[in-house]
Amino acid sequence: MSDIFEYLGYISRFYDSNQRLKTLAGYPFYVESDSIKKCVNKINPIDKALAYGDNAFYYFKKGFYYNCAGEYKKASESLTKAIQLAPETVRYLFARSTSYYHLKEYSKSLKDANEAIKLDKYNWRALQQRAQIYLRNKKIDLAETDLLNALIYIDSNRLLEKTYFQLANINLSIKFYFKKATDYLNKAIELNNSNAYYWFLLSTSLIGNHDCSYVDSMKKYLELCETKGSCNKNRIDLALQSIKKKSTLCYEKIIKEKNK
Repeated sequence: MSDIFEYLGYISRFYDSNQRLKTLAGYPFYVESDSIKKCVNKINPIDKALAYGDNAFYYFKKGFYYNCAGEYKKASESLTKAIQLAPETVRYLFARSTSYYHLKEYSKSLKDANEAIKLDKYNWRALQQRAQIYLRNKKIDLAETDLLNALIYIDSNRLLEKTYFQLANINLSIKFYFKKATDYLNKAIELNNSNAYYWFLLSTSLIGNHDCSYVDSMKKYLELCETKGSCNKNRIDLALQSIKKKSTLCYEKIIKEKNK
């Protein structure tokens, strides 16, 4: 099995387990569409409003925009004031957990995420947040459980797609559970079939399952690469080689079935 993945260059990419975890935990679970400059510009009016007195929501918004601007220390300070005024507000706790996560204060981040989930067990943002912390702490099964629970409550196809992708990555590059990875990737592709990288990973999972239909996925990957013109050259070369070597890779499947 490892020969197949060495051939595809996949093991070399995720060779070190710590690097695998770092890559997965870096998943962008907190997204703000405004530019950093716009986020910073929105803080001044909030400060003017706070000059008239403390307000939990305004402190939250200030912390939110500091998070957006990458000023995580200032964000955590503002969000702490919001939480002091309204200690059982889930989104305030979730936002501060995000700040602490980026400050690499993972124990504090986990504490806030746990408190948010305790107050609202259906909050998928908090579940995703905690999953990232678990990944950092190498608690892979707990991370996967939180992501699966988050799937139940996510109301956005784009975020569903990204969560399926992350679940696939956990099972493919850490656990080497190829069947589960294949299932998750198929679900991600149902939501976004124009993502070339999904098709490449699906092919890799299928090879791990000794499933010769991987060639169709590789061809789809190459087709999308040609259309978009933005794929990794080394990955394209690997895809072309894997298609040429179909007979060799599929031979392993034939031998395996004969030995049953």
